[in-house]
This record gives sequence, structure tokens and C-alpha cells, in this order.
Amino acid sequence: MKSNLFFWPMCLAFGIIMISCGGDDDISDTPSFPIDTNLEVQMRVGSETLQEGGTYTINETTIEIETARFYLGNISLTNTMDTVPIEFDNYYIVSPENNSFSLGTLETDDYGFSFGIGVDPENNDQTTEDFTTRPSSDPLGAQEPAMHWNWNSGYKFMRIDAIVDTDADGIVDTAVQYHLGSDPYFSILSSTNSVEISSDNDEFLLRFDLEQLLDGVDIATGEGTHVMDNVPMAETILSNYTKAFSIRN
Repeated sequence: MKSNLFFWPMCLAFGIIMISCGGDDDISDTPSFPIDTNLEVQMRVGSETLQEGGTYTINETTIEIETARFYLGNISLTNTMDTVPIEFDNYYIVSPENNSFSLGTLETDDYGFSFGIGVDPENNDQTTEDFTTRPSSDPLGAQEPAMHWNWNSGYKFMRIDAIVDTDADGIVDTAVQYHLGSDPYFSILSSTNSVEISSDNDEFLLRFDLEQLLDGVDIATGEGTHVMDNVPMAETILSNYTKAFSIRN
């Protein structure tokens, strides 16, 4: 009887050891699953959400935003453990109503993020006849409102249409357009920080701030720019890209 009592505890102990060892092996062999990732563009005016039709105060001037759109493309992700970037050839027209895009499946890791605002010179070198042959679903095809110049070849990289208050009575009264385009205004921007992608964080967040884009622009004059008709203003807006766009984790 004593020998039997001793035998069963020994068997139980041995079984527990075997189960524990097996559990450790399962944990160590658990694979790292890829993650479906997205890019969300947060369109803001300072601390407020940017909406077409919304009214805001920028540079102490009341402004109503009718259209706020820009081309986003040439997205490149560089894994911090690798030097070969993942390139995305898609173009997107970003607006308050169209601001979330799939980037496909990525491994769990940190990524550097770079992106283009506008259309690269090769794709921008198209006549009206060229781009009208593209399907309506193609961002580089004909759009409404138009994202292509009607007097020149190429695309409008950035289109902001608004009505501003020029006499400071709190009522918007003068239509204004801030349109940027042409090859010198195509910009590649890079994040200053890497983004960690995990099962708890499956999105890259790109913040666009219209208030920062128009920093230093005298909105109250009612003047706008289509680049060549007001180069200094176009250059001011272009120089603001680095603070108007930012990648957030």
C-alpha cells in the first residue's frame, strides 16, 4: 500500500513537468502574425475638425471652407530592421469625406513613413486628353470638383476654395482660392519619428492642419493664388507643408 501511494504522486509530478515543458515550447514557437494596416488622414483646423462647409477663424479672420482636397501618393514605408522600403504606387485624393485608406498587410514592427503631396512629374505630364481617358474611379482621372488645370497640363496638387471675411464684420463676403500645382510644387515629406505597428495599433495617422498651412498668409485681403498669379503666396504655403503635415503614432 505504501509503495502504491508513493507511485501515484510520482506519476502526477512527472505529468505536470511534461505539461509545463510542452507549454513553454508552444509559447516560444508562437509565430508573429501579419497585421492589416490602414492610413487615416486627420484633417484639422487647429483643434477643430475640418469639414467642407464649415466656418473657422484663421489668422484672426473668419473663413468658410468650401473645398479642401489634395493629392497624396508616393507612400514609402521603411522597416527599421530593413533598408528596403515598401513602395505604394497608388494616388489618393484626400478630403474630409475621403480620408481612410488600406495599406495592406504588414509585419509587426516599427516603420519610417514618407509620402508625397501632389503628383510626381512623370504622372503630372499629361494633357487634358490624356487624363480624360482614365476611368472615373481613377484619382488621376477627371474629377468633380476639378483637380486638373483647365488652362494648362497637369494637376492641382492642393485645392482650397473658401469665402473670407474681408471687412471684419464676422460675415464671409469674398471668394478666394489657394491652388498649388506644377512640378516644382511636388513635395516628398518624411516623418521625424517611426510608427510602431502592432495588434493594438494598426493605423498610420497623418495629420493635416489647415491653420498651419495658411500660417503667414494674409487671408483678410481676399487674395489667393494659382501659383503664377501670386508666386510669393504659393511659396509661403509650400514652405508651410512641413508643419501642416505630421505623422502620428
